[in-house]
Amino acid sequence: MQIVVVLATREREDLLARTLASLAQCRRPEGFAGALIVENGHRGESERVVREAPAALGARHLFEPAGNKSRALNAALATIDDGLVVFLDDDVRVGPDLLELYVAAARRAGGEAFFGGPVQPDYEEAPPEWLTAFLPPSARQWRPDAALLATKPFFLGFNWAAFAGDLRRVGGFDERLGPGTDSGVGDESDVQRRLHAAGVTARYVPGALVHHWVPRVRCSPAWTLERAYRNGIRSGLQKSAPDGPAIAGYPFDLLKRVATSWLRRQLAHPGLGPGDRFAAQLKYERQRGLLRGAILRRRERASTRSGRWDTDGDAAAAVADDR
Repeated sequence: MQIVVVLATREREDLLARTLASLAQCRRPEGFAGALIVENGHRGESERVVREAPAALGARHLFEPAGNKSRALNAALATIDDGLVVFLDDDVRVGPDLLELYVAAARRAGGEAFFGGPVQPDYEEAPPEWLTAFLPPSARQWRPDAALLATKPFFLGFNWAAFAGDLRRVGGFDERLGPGTDSGVGDESDVQRRLHAAGVTARYVPGALVHHWVPRVRCSPAWTLERAYRNGIRSGLQKSAPDGPAIAGYPFDLLKRVATSWLRRQLAHPGLGPGDRFAAQLKYERQRGLLRGAILRRRERASTRSGRWDTDGDAAAAVADDR
């Protein structure tokens, strides 16, 4: 069985060098065909970093002019004939047995399966303990809910693997999704949903652990609140606009929910723990984002233009966040 490691990168040479050094320490199973690094959007120093990687890693560099991660991953897939593709990111460290564990799981499955492992954060500066429960999976310790994998398959995009043939059969990565697109996110979860719909089952590989670099700016209270607001906008944009009564174009039901969450935030007792107070703030920011997204969605539906709309920038900002 051929196995290839694929990762996309852009202007993060120091982190990329760290990832490749870690990957070079992996035991390489029979059939290992190297690592394919796809620089996208801007030519930096990534090609030099790849050239300087240990020769045993068999690292190759590709360049995709579009700053679009999904297009970069599709460009990599186009160069792979068959076999297992392990997807990492340029900001992870891996254990010495990661590749062996994925190959062993693939051989046991015998096909029609994709795979994923757990994640451990590698913090630049550890966040307050109370905050970790509110962080996204990519910024905290994460393991999938094994009971849900049969119906809702989901592995984080920087630690999973699939057969190249299965990925091509479902159309590869949707180039409208992911970093560098209007959506900003959703590329890996989308292709995993399509694999599942095509009868390819999700298999958890508990020992296939990666450590994910989390800078301090991505695990602060302010960033977490901003992320909740932007996720709210995204959800409001994706859902059908409420058809109920509105006040000055604002859906009454959402106005009520925003007002209620604001009041609860204001009335949060000073004696509550920081987590309880923060939960009230977080809910308010998400409801505020949902309201903003619903407004933008109504504008889209009302527009007579080509299905897109001009806004004050909230829609574009809403998609700048990660998973």
